[in-house]
Amino acid sequence: HSEAIICVFYADLYILPLLVLSYTLHKFGATKNRDMILLVAPKTINNPDHIRILKELGWIIMYVEAMPFLGEVESRFAGGLAKLYALTLT
Repeated sequence: HSEAIICVFYADLYILPLLVLSYTLHKFGATKNRDMILLVAPKTINNPDHIRILKELGWIIMYVEAMPFLGEVESRFAGGLAKLYALTLT
């Protein structure tokens, strides 16, 4: 497809909101002519069942390397630059 919905996955903790997002995108037809791409940094999905479920829902899993921040950053923001990989998909 020429369009995509891209989401960044930071931790297993966010699996439920991602499932809700998936349901909503499908319900309103947002995925009809679009790929759903999930950017995943290393060590963020620890449960193999989560990967299986996400693939069944139509997500294309793309593993990306963590990009370091310059200086110090709170751990909850450590994967924040992974979204920049979306620019490489154009």
